Order: sequence, then C-alpha cells, then structure tokens
Amino acid sequence: MPEGVYNLGGQKVTVKDHQVRIAAGNLAGSVLKYSLAFKNIIKFTGYSLDEKILISSVNQSKKFGLESKGSLDIGKDADINILDNNLNLQKIFSYGNIM
Repeated sequence: MPEGVYNLGGQKVTVKDHQVRIAAGNLAGSVLKYSLAFKNIIKFTGYSLDEKILISSVNQSKKFGLESKGSLDIGKDADINILDNNLNLQKIFSYGNIM
C-alpha cells in the first residue's frame, strides 16, 4: 500500500517507510512487496530454488486453506509473478489477466 492512513481490522493504521503502525506507534504489519520478500528468502535461507518457490506459493496457499491458489493447475486462479534474472518483478497475472 502507498504511504497513508488506513483502517486495518477496525483500527486506524499509518503506512510509512514500508511499515504499518497503530496510533500508539506499535508495529501492526508490513507492506513488503513480493519481489523483495522473495529476495529475502534467497538471501537469508539455504533452501534450493524449488523450495523457495514452494515457500512463496504452494505452502502459503495450503497454510491458509486457499485451494484455488498455489499452482497453475486446471481450475485454479492462474495467479503468477514473472521475475527477471535479477528477481525483479516484470509482470503480474491475476486470474489469468495481466495487471
């Protein structure tokens, strides 16, 4: 989300400097983009590329019970991020449509 003030679960939160904080200043979340999160998985873990991809797709969808997510199987949502060789986000497809 861009910097600003939002409602998160009934609380006013402020997004600033890639952080989400409640009025008291406590950390309430993050606005970390997928491409940077994926780079962090690469930088801070010793997992193989296959494991890193599973962590950021299949495992998450299973953990949160999102049966239509996590793979490109028939009947799924066809959500995919296309990264270049430097892991910079190039394209996003959501429900099979380019965003």
